[in-house]
Amino acid sequence: MPVPAVLWSLSVHRGIWYPANLLAAMVLPGMAKLSLAELEQFHGDWFAVAIGLHLSLSVIFGAAYGLVLPKLGTIPAAFAWGVLVMPLLWTSASDGLMGVVNPALQQRVDWPWFVLSQFIFGLAAAMVVVRSEMVHIAPAGSGEE
Repeated sequence: MPVPAVLWSLSVHRGIWYPANLLAAMVLPGMAKLSLAELEQFHGDWFAVAIGLHLSLSVIFGAAYGLVLPKLGTIPAAFAWGVLVMPLLWTSASDGLMGVVNPALQQRVDWPWFVLSQFIFGLAAAMVVVRSEMVHIAPAGSGEE
């Protein structure tokens, strides 16, 4: 996710720190009122918040993909879910939640690039899940009481 976000930011001449600062703005109060110039600058504390938030969301969504995709059937089904359905659901949820949590942030997000980034994440997650080995774990205990 950081790679497409930084590529987008550089392509629109906003600098490499803009996406991280927007991510931090999801949880830091008052950042929605900052100017574009302030959001383009590096701030160590904002970057730490963005890293923590990104890691948390990556673990949560990675675990969700890992739990759901193998149950959906064959490889094409996993890719269809991972690349199409899950990113659309996540983008819809993000749009709705941003509208409640931080409406100003919702207006600053470049939604076409955000959606493209979700598809890239979905493709990567689906590839990891499909290529991973299923580990079967025996039930705990002997089954006798």
